[in-house]
Amino acid sequence: MNTNSTKSASKAPMTSREILGMKLKNIVSTNKQSVEKIGDNAWKFKDIEVDSKTYDYLVRLEAKTGKSGKTFKKRNLYRIVDGAEQKVELGEFKKEYLYKIVSGLTTTKVPRAKISHWNDSEVRSICEYIRAHQTEFKTENNVTTGNVPGIGEIKYLVGSLKPMKNCHKRQFGRKLYVNGELSCEGGGLILVDRALASKKRGRKKAEKPAEETK
Repeated sequence: MNTNSTKSASKAPMTSREILGMKLKNIVSTNKQSVEKIGDNAWKFKDIEVDSKTYDYLVRLEAKTGKSGKTFKKRNLYRIVDGAEQKVELGEFKKEYLYKIVSGLTTTKVPRAKISHWNDSEVRSICEYIRAHQTEFKTENNVTTGNVPGIGEIKYLVGSLKPMKNCHKRQFGRKLYVNGELSCEGGGLILVDRALASKKRGRKKAEKPAEETK
């Protein structure tokens, strides 16, 4: 008799490889600053406990040459035991964890949540200073750089124009960096464009009265 009721299969316990991959991925997602960068293509994770054993782990991108002769970078994971590196194979979990770990370590993209609440007063202060001191800012290849007292070094990327369906163009990709870190991005930075394009306001020269004819 079919009662249309099925018992949910109990989930198999996580393997040590899956636990390790998950822990490293979570660290990259939530505490990336704790990962020590070693050179250009290697990162060390310190004191990672798996199965009641604690080790440091090393993620490294290593140059390899394929059969076609093309060079690529292979993702590798090592466990450091008594100063020696022991390669760790994540097997079926490699794409699920190691690929995402490396992607998180190598990307410089700032999470949307961090830049969605930008500092409006800071942006407006920067714009006001730019308007009053335009000669202190240098623009090359759509990138403006300069220093704003009390805020620091700024770098503004104007972005690029892209054609839209209704026969007009829109500006995309505006980004404002303050002291080397992405502060905010998006269409709201049109304020910086306007500040850079503004002209100093001043009194108009009084017109000379026309000479009276004798």
